[in-house]
Amino acid sequence: MELYLLIFSLLLCASSVWIALKKRSLPFALYVVFFIALTHIQGFYILKDLSESDETTFLLSYITKLGFYWSCWYLTVVSIILFFMAFLSSHIKVIQTPSFYYFKPSKIFYLAIISIQIISAYISIFVLVGIDAFIEESRPGGASGTSIFLVLTSVGIIPITIRLLLNEIPKRIDLACFILTIIATLFFSRIHVIVYAVIVGFAYYYGAGVYRIKSTAKFALKTSLIFSSILLFFVAIGALRDALNYTNFTNILQYLIDSPSDASLLSVERNYRISVEGMSGLASAMTTYFDTNLDVPFGGGLDLTILGVLRALPGVIKVYFDGIYEILSPLNWHGLSIVAPGLESSFVSFFVFGPFVFSLMFYVITWRFNKLIMNQKVSPFKRLAALMFIANGIFFVRGAWVHWLGFLVAFFIILFILRPLIQASCKRKLEIIE
Repeated sequence: MELYLLIFSLLLCASSVWIALKKRSLPFALYVVFFIALTHIQGFYILKDLSESDETTFLLSYITKLGFYWSCWYLTVVSIILFFMAFLSSHIKVIQTPSFYYFKPSKIFYLAIISIQIISAYISIFVLVGIDAFIEESRPGGASGTSIFLVLTSVGIIPITIRLLLNEIPKRIDLACFILTIIATLFFSRIHVIVYAVIVGFAYYYGAGVYRIKSTAKFALKTSLIFSSILLFFVAIGALRDALNYTNFTNILQYLIDSPSDASLLSVERNYRISVEGMSGLASAMTTYFDTNLDVPFGGGLDLTILGVLRALPGVIKVYFDGIYEILSPLNWHGLSIVAPGLESSFVSFFVFGPFVFSLMFYVITWRFNKLIMNQKVSPFKRLAALMFIANGIFFVRGAWVHWLGFLVAFFIILFILRPLIQASCKRKLEIIE
């Protein structure tokens, strides 16, 4: 039964991708491909193990046949809902009209952007994380209070993103700000580098590429496959460091050279066993619930929302809310995953309503905001905010939802702080002509 459910849900998701591409919803198609890579492919490897034994372990996730059986049903329900949402959604029309705005930032704008980048990077490295931990730890970006400063470093992507959204050619200073953000972020969080690359890629697509690309479906399919491969590689590298308890990439490379047949990064199965958390997280949570008969609490999203908002706060403020952490921590009754995937978070917090919550939020993130971004009459600030909301959907699919909400809140706090500066740099074309 599990095999049929996996194949059926895979076909539904593949159909959803094709429908989304035909209707020009690139984010929906992109994230469904990533969703397939995290869940279905790993599901087949889990099924292979359980066909030979009654239980298995992927990374830290303990899985039994009963837990995997119900996780396959959960995945199938989500796939059905996503398919019908894509099928029933309207086609996103592309109306090629000139932009109503022009990006003309002042020197003060660039000075503010670069200053924020340097100051936030300094505080993150030397104050919050510490230089020793920054060099040795595999996830220095996970230190308490770093979320807001990690997001502050990302302000360097704003100039190039607005340029592309308005179908303008980026200046050298725009590229310099973007590169500075990538370099600074790469040492803290690999997944954020992917998020920023997605933001810039989407900005090009919605600003100019959607008009120039002859076949949106072929372009989007290739982009989806490349994006998922790169993202899985970064996720696998990070998880491999944690799984092997190595502190730097030199040790990892040496380990791979010494044991190429045992832990090669080219081994897809090996990576899905010790590096990727997708179907394994959901199946492990199902196992905990059905096999142990625990009387587990369900937070209904309250815990995720509160903890997500708290995660966006600086560490000096967060210490005043330690009591809230102690109260809400029991609601996260399944803590075996290093990074709990979105499906696991939906089940742990919403139980039987999880598939509907996950699918609805997935649809809102990846489909509903497309029209806003493509509307040239909408202010660049609103288009930029919508674009960042969509790009942060990577954290929603991959998890954990507390991290997704935390970074989302942090992004919007920074955006609204910089709103006057951004709006002053984006002028209506009539103002320029006058």
